[in-house]
Amino acid sequence: MQVFARFRLDDGRRAELSPESVIGRMTHAALRVDDPRISEAHALISLRGAELRLLALRGRVSVDGKPKTEVVLEPGVRVVLASFFGLTVEQVQLPEHIHAVLPEDTPGAALAAAGVVAIFPHADPPLRLGFDPEAGAHVWTRKDGITLRVADPSDPEGRSGDRSLAVGERFTVCGRAFRLVELARSLLETHPTADKGRFDTRLDLVLHFDSAHVHSSDGRSVVLDGLAARAISELHAIGTPVAWQELVRLLWPTEPAADTIRQRWDQLMTRIRMKLREAGLRSDLVRATRQGLVELVLGPSDTVTDKS
Repeated sequence: MQVFARFRLDDGRRAELSPESVIGRMTHAALRVDDPRISEAHALISLRGAELRLLALRGRVSVDGKPKTEVVLEPGVRVVLASFFGLTVEQVQLPEHIHAVLPEDTPGAALAAAGVVAIFPHADPPLRLGFDPEAGAHVWTRKDGITLRVADPSDPEGRSGDRSLAVGERFTVCGRAFRLVELARSLLETHPTADKGRFDTRLDLVLHFDSAHVHSSDGRSVVLDGLAARAISELHAIGTPVAWQELVRLLWPTEPAADTIRQRWDQLMTRIRMKLREAGLRSDLVRATRQGLVELVLGPSDTVTDKS
């Protein structure tokens, strides 16, 4: 079955875009918007989990006036590029069956393998969408099939251990067994993907100058202090993804040597993720994108009280 999203554009055109379609100014874009305010590769259509999404690449994307790095495409959703060019979703067609990674001991935690799946064998849930350097393994979709890469400290690049997976194949990560299966999309929607499920529990953030209190609606909480709290406060004040170098200038205004500051930044991001994960909260509350941008990722029901 063909997978696509059909859009009605503000300029009167209609466009049908499939996964990996690029929207932008470049000549070979699947949807070309010839305007200097649009980046050459502005946004990308991607099949993530059991959903079709629009991902911001090098340009601004918003919904209802709020900046977004990615948007779940559903009929009626209007996405605006560069604050002026709108696309309204008219129709979305998704596959009936999807490849998924299934933990053998918790089948209900299966996660669609469309895109990248990070595996945390000692966590609950053990599967999350997207790349995470702390994961025990990753599974991702390529044009020619599904690939597994298990983390190996002796091989930082990890490519020597890449192998293809076939439907039904079993593999282990740190002693925990998983299997690549094919499931009806409706089953994956009944058991939300990690990316959707991460917003099921509301977070309430209370920001002070030297501390950030993160409370979930199910009673879990954590307090971040020092630079971790300042990073979250600065990201909330900025309100949009920002280059990590810009955030670093706010956190370390004396600007140490480039190699030292990068190491400090990586350590800070790791500390934030570990503190959140240990508390059972969303570890990607602060997320760094592959484009070098950092953002505060809030769900639709999350609240922030700024007392800094």
